[in-house]
Amino acid sequence: MVYQFEIVGIFFALLMIYVTYLQYKRKTIGNVALVFWFFFWFAGILLILFHPIINALIDPLNIVRVMDLYMILAFLFLFAAVFYLYIRLNKTNLRLAEMARIVALKPVQKSGKNGR
Repeated sequence: MVYQFEIVGIFFALLMIYVTYLQYKRKTIGNVALVFWFFFWFAGILLILFHPIINALIDPLNIVRVMDLYMILAFLFLFAAVFYLYIRLNKTNLRLAEMARIVALKPVQKSGKNGR
């Protein structure tokens, strides 16, 4: 029996697969990101389709509902994504500071006859 939330979830995942593919075609994301996001969205579809099986697997973990498991996984993913973005932002800031230092220390090139 398919519930409405399952249909909405699968439709959303398929839409996100399409959006991911469009971003890849526009060269906004690379091959690794494409594979990661495809895997992520297909895993979401599998979690939605096989929730009765997953429900049987989570009973020993004392997780009452499959939705609780999904929420736990979503929080773990979001924490990991925020940490990853934090690391990338710090790397970008360090590179930007290094580039600014190089440009600031670069001698000014004189153009024209009188140094103007």
